[in-house]
Amino acid sequence: MIVNVFFLSRTMLVAVGFACLFVISETVFETNCVAKAGFEFFESHIRPVLVERCYSCHNSSTDSSGGFALDARVPLLAGGDLGAVIVPGKPAESRLLAILRHEIDGLKMPKNSGKLDAETVNNFSQWILDGAPDPREKAPSANEIASVTSWEATLNARKKWWSFQPIRNPETPTISDGSASQHPIDCFVLEQLLAAKIQPATEADPHSLVRRTFFALLGIPPSPEEIHQWTKTLKDSKQFELLVDHLLARPEFGERWARHWMDWIRYADTHGSEGDPEIQGTSHYRDYLIRAMNADVPIDQLIREHIAGDLLKNPRLDPTGTINESAIGPAHWRMVFHGYAPTDALDEKVRFIDDQIAAFSKAFLGLTVSCARCHDHKFDPVSQRDYYAMFGILGSCRPGRTLIDAPDVLGRHREELRRKKPEIRTAVAGQWSRLMPDVGTRMNALVAAADTPTSLLHLFNVIGKDVDGGMSFEQALDRQQNAWRKDHENRLAFAGTTRSANWNFSQQEDVAEWFENGNATTPAHPSSVAGDFSVAAEGDGTIATIVPAGIYSNMVSNKHALRLTSPTIDLDENTKLWVQSIGDGGAAVRYVVQNFPRNGPNYSVTRD
Repeated sequence: MIVNVFFLSRTMLVAVGFACLFVISETVFETNCVAKAGFEFFESHIRPVLVERCYSCHNSSTDSSGGFALDARVPLLAGGDLGAVIVPGKPAESRLLAILRHEIDGLKMPKNSGKLDAETVNNFSQWILDGAPDPREKAPSANEIASVTSWEATLNARKKWWSFQPIRNPETPTISDGSASQHPIDCFVLEQLLAAKIQPATEADPHSLVRRTFFALLGIPPSPEEIHQWTKTLKDSKQFELLVDHLLARPEFGERWARHWMDWIRYADTHGSEGDPEIQGTSHYRDYLIRAMNADVPIDQLIREHIAGDLLKNPRLDPTGTINESAIGPAHWRMVFHGYAPTDALDEKVRFIDDQIAAFSKAFLGLTVSCARCHDHKFDPVSQRDYYAMFGILGSCRPGRTLIDAPDVLGRHREELRRKKPEIRTAVAGQWSRLMPDVGTRMNALVAAADTPTSLLHLFNVIGKDVDGGMSFEQALDRQQNAWRKDHENRLAFAGTTRSANWNFSQQEDVAEWFENGNATTPAHPSSVAGDFSVAAEGDGTIATIVPAGIYSNMVSNKHALRLTSPTIDLDENTKLWVQSIGDGGAAVRYVVQNFPRNGPNYSVTRD
């Protein structure tokens, strides 16, 4: 019996032992699964936020602000100078959530980088509720902290966001409902509606459909006559397509959608500020957008024109072939605010270029690139280097009016007119030869009328008056030569002591240093030699002007235009600007400080 009892007892013990072993193994298995799931949740939803938004200020190696390091499990649970902020399993008692929700004055984290979104905070709440599982037994080294918090690591992580992935062509969902629209977009929408257990709206009646389509495409309601006309014809999808095509072809379509585009790039007719100066030519840009919308210009082409449409080798022309549409696109760059008579012209330039970057990046990138002006972007994959690369491009541009006539229009008759000039020269010279017997009488009459310094015969007028006053011709000529010599010496002194640069447009190497824009010159004919002339466009005369050597816009035709911009000149309080130029009422000379767009006072600040 004893043996049997022992045996029985042993058997029972063994049986119980196996039962206990089985139960214990199952518990360990479940515990391991829970821990693994918790660790995976931490690695997917918690650690990336800690690394990107917290490690730089709260780490065990270089900076534990507030005595709080959260780069390992033990210091994270211990908390900082104010005690623990996490109570595992109890989100309501965990101060970390209140800190992340910015509910505690003076203790709002992350600091200086914006509040975490609600979904991320909810992830932290769920993690704490699950017991705050954290596999990080060892804090990273200083080098490891520097590596995971570097801009390169941040940029690579942000590049993986779905919004920066290449566009792909997903497979269209299959919709079993044969009565539903099979258009790919409708299939995607319907799939999501059904997944959310939402029934799609019923088909609109013809009256409602007509009104909705008018509002969507034109932004205006249909007239009673249009409602009557279209509701009685909307019997199938083909008829609806005819309605859409009809509305797309109406000019109001371009007017409606160009208005939205102008809102994106902050269209304005004036620069603002107390002076509120006008931005000339803005109506050309507005009409250009309307034409582009109505012509269904592809979006990539339109954006390309907005960036540098004046530089495209093959610009887009209007249907008549006379207007360079592409060259109008960059006009939006000038629609920036400007102060009135800024006391710091460089600061003003920095301010309006920053405005250009902000408006352009928001409109065409969907990003606030200007946030990276002072540091790498806090949220988006945009570095400070990216910002200043764009700033450098815009800051190097020289604003000014641009000819928008098509290249063929601008060059029409150019070479023919140029070939005519030698014939005109020969004919005029022959006429002058025939008039030689009367040249004395004619010259005296011309000299008497040359009483302004701009006249080529003014010198003779001055000498003649001196002779009439009692001087001999030799004395009058010597006096004038002495005046020339003194003026020449003054110019040399000016050029030798105060100039930072000097250009003579009779010299091709000097002309090459300036920036030209327009159709008045060509690389083959950049400047004119002394004695060149312009042809009179109207009246009985043949020659309008005879000019000294230089660069001119009217040597072929007075319908041509030219804009010359100097290289950048460094100014200080002793700098003087001296310009000698000739021109009619259509010409102007203007100094520009840091691309400020207006005539009038502006100042440069000297920085130590």
